[in-house]
Amino acid sequence: MAARKLALAYLAGAVLTGLAAHAQADPLRWGADFGIEHSDNINLNPTDTLSATALIPSLLLSWQDQGTRYRGAVAGTFSYYHYTQGNIGNQWLGDASGKLDWLLLPGRLYWAFEDYVGQGPVDVLRASTPENTQRTNVFVTGPTMTIRLGAATEFQGDLRYVSSTANKTQEFNSDRGQAAVRLLRDVTPLSKVSFNLTGQDVRLREEALKPNDYRRYDAFFGYVYDGPRLHMQAAAGASKLRFDDGRDFHKPYAQALGRIEASSRGVFTFELDNRLYDTAEDLIARAPDPQGFFDPLSEVNMRTTTISPDVYMDKEAQLGYTWRGPRLEVRLGGYWRKQEFLTLTNFDQRSSGPALDVLYALTPNTSIAGFATRDVTRYSASSREDHLGLYGVSLGHQLAREWSVGLQYARRKQTSTDATQEYTENRVLLTLSYRPSGA
Repeated sequence: MAARKLALAYLAGAVLTGLAAHAQADPLRWGADFGIEHSDNINLNPTDTLSATALIPSLLLSWQDQGTRYRGAVAGTFSYYHYTQGNIGNQWLGDASGKLDWLLLPGRLYWAFEDYVGQGPVDVLRASTPENTQRTNVFVTGPTMTIRLGAATEFQGDLRYVSSTANKTQEFNSDRGQAAVRLLRDVTPLSKVSFNLTGQDVRLREEALKPNDYRRYDAFFGYVYDGPRLHMQAAAGASKLRFDDGRDFHKPYAQALGRIEASSRGVFTFELDNRLYDTAEDLIARAPDPQGFFDPLSEVNMRTTTISPDVYMDKEAQLGYTWRGPRLEVRLGGYWRKQEFLTLTNFDQRSSGPALDVLYALTPNTSIAGFATRDVTRYSASSREDHLGLYGVSLGHQLAREWSVGLQYARRKQTSTDATQEYTENRVLLTLSYRPSGA
């Protein structure tokens, strides 16, 4: 807890320092929303539906900056849900990432602070109601050292302490130590190769779960290409994992992701994974990106993360395309994912689905947007299959330079081979937004 408070203090200090030193660069963007949302089935029940209205004040932040002794980035939304009726508990929810590197010896040594705030289901097999939602936090800190071995080669080594917590699923809470060494070499001005060795020791805080403590080792080759239209990174190698109860696993390590700028308006993105994963890594991977945080083209992602202490084999493919015109913007994507848990095999699942987001400017001050996502999840242990769809439309209008108002209607419907998990929900959200000039 003390380390986390120290990290937040450094992040706050970095923001203030950046604002003072680079005021003209405007590294900080922020906004405030006040929403009123009504749901006709907040408990997502097939028969005993419950209507509820929530008042939702939210703070949005995005910051990127670098000084002589620091570099940092923050992005996230922090919301408070106050339900005006029923026995639904009020709750704080956040989806945010914060990073700060303290440059002790610029170019040679820095100390990293990272914090990732999110939320996930308590029970992934049940609908995501307020009672089945919990906060998660992953805090990372430690030093990184870089040694130049020549004009094109460098050695990197780092040590990290990682604290992972959830406010309801106590079994997820853990501490781990990580160490990594890398040898990197520039092949061309646009490409780089590397050899990487990483190790981690994971200790669960629940005494009853101690046999599931484990050590993990990864060895892989990496490749990075950063060209004018193609940006790509890939890795291939192997992983070894050994639990304290004696179980051993040897798995492949493969990943490729990147973006292709097909034209001045269109961009393709892709990601392929076939490697060991755990919940803490997943929460970090899906944390918000400060660079596109205030993008008006919203992206609806219905993929959930299983909040558990277990490690799983993750096989995944994602593909997306974004097109931006003078008045019309479109984002189309889809994914396929298979998770095979090493211990909690009742969570084994396959999921897939497409997503479409569209934004159209009716006038310079008024826009209309629509989104549609379809998700299919199959659970191997029970042969259960869920079909979940989320569809909606929204209207936004700029009232003044810094004020806007939005109205959104969304419909969520799930059908399932388990009749108790079928539901339909309609939501209406009215939002008043404030964005300072330049945000």
